[in-house]
Amino acid sequence: MFENEHGCVVSQKLISLPLPLSLLGPAAIVQSPPHTSATVVRRDILLKAGMFNTRLRYAEDKLLFMKVSCLGQWGRPETAHVIYRNKVKTIVSGQLSNRPHRFSRIRYARLFEIGIKEMSRIADSRFLAGAGVVMWKGWHRAGREWDKLGRPAIAVMYYCRALKYGVHSKTLGRIVAACLKRTFSC
Repeated sequence: MFENEHGCVVSQKLISLPLPLSLLGPAAIVQSPPHTSATVVRRDILLKAGMFNTRLRYAEDKLLFMKVSCLGQWGRPETAHVIYRNKVKTIVSGQLSNRPHRFSRIRYARLFEIGIKEMSRIADSRFLAGAGVVMWKGWHRAGREWDKLGRPAIAVMYYCRALKYGVHSKTLGRIVAACLKRTFSC
């Protein structure tokens, strides 16, 4: 719920969706992410996953939950347990954590890639489901960030890194567009 300074609700939405039991690992996190304020995790699992990365300004909880999801099955009750209220001065302003720092997407993708490699050494492979798609998405978004900054050569580098995790027409299209921008900007 987003409330204005007078306490009136200006918008609200249900963030979590029911989690299909067939989804495991990072694929489940992408489908229906857990909420930090409503999560219970065994201590040994948190320690294996490496705890929160306090150096991140953006998506530190998502990174931790991605790694935790590789270590075993998790779930959620069907009922709502948390109402999250955020007081805003206007509808368009948001939390600092919802506005990533310019290089946060790159750092997130890099740290998740490292984390998945660590988890793959200690996790049951069936819990690594969806890790490739999450990695593709992370590097693709990093490329998009550089594209927005007008740096197509760097964007291509990150788009190519995304292709390591699967060929997606969306990424191929962005590579072609970035190469054209680079060619015609000279």
